[in-house]
Amino acid sequence: LTQKIKGKGDFAYSRKYLFGNDYLSIGISRVNKTGDYLMRFGNRHLLAFVHQGDGLLETNMGSLNYFEHDYILIPKGVLFRFIPKGETFLFFVESGDSINFPQRYVNGLGQLKLQSPISDRNIRIPELRYSDLPVKKIIVDSGNEYLEYIPSSDPRDLVGWDGTYYPFALNALDQMPWVGKIHLPPPVHQTFDSKHFMVATFLPRPFDFHERAIPISFYHSNVDVEEILFYSSGNFMSRKGIKKGSITIHVRNLTHGPHPGKYKESIGKEWTDELAVMLEVY
Repeated sequence: LTQKIKGKGDFAYSRKYLFGNDYLSIGISRVNKTGDYLMRFGNRHLLAFVHQGDGLLETNMGSLNYFEHDYILIPKGVLFRFIPKGETFLFFVESGDSINFPQRYVNGLGQLKLQSPISDRNIRIPELRYSDLPVKKIIVDSGNEYLEYIPSSDPRDLVGWDGTYYPFALNALDQMPWVGKIHLPPPVHQTFDSKHFMVATFLPRPFDFHERAIPISFYHSNVDVEEILFYSSGNFMSRKGIKKGSITIHVRNLTHGPHPGKYKESIGKEWTDELAVMLEVY
């Protein structure tokens, strides 16, 4: 129940790590302050899911407004800070490997295909505008320590930028969910891909529509992955005791599935309003 985890502040100092290995770290952050600095990850990419709250993401490449249920992807090396309106609750993963859209969603030129559940027009990139808040220093997260330095000029003094390496936001509810006559396995809900993990988004959607379909998920075991689920909103009909901000973890090779009684409860249901983020870690 992550809502019970204490600790607030600016992003750099409010992160609480919950899971990790040699390749990635997973945690939450409750951001209710803005530091007088810009931050840079020296060796990791950041993918953050906005569970609650909204505000401004300010980077050296401009700023973009973020909203509840946004994914925010910040490549390593990009300067940034969160400027929340009130409090922003983030579920995040830091990865040593790049985070991309799945290869099956893009063509040979890197453009999203029409059959992709994500559209290019849903992707929001920074605009050349900045806050009036001062930037007194740069903090570099190098993994085991923070390095700080004082810039000789404001790093936001920019007139434009080119290239394909930039932060962006994508609202999870803009993704179009796959549906089928019978229950589809979780990878069909994939949003992002990386070398050692993938991210899937379970969205409000119609249930399976075969006349004999049981709409709830079937029992299964993951042979090669750990499965971590962050429940953001809606009614999670397969499990008991789930609240907004709950996390479950299912380790590889152990069978898991709906709690007792949930199979029968699901029969006849036509729709789910859940919103959850799943990581499968290889």
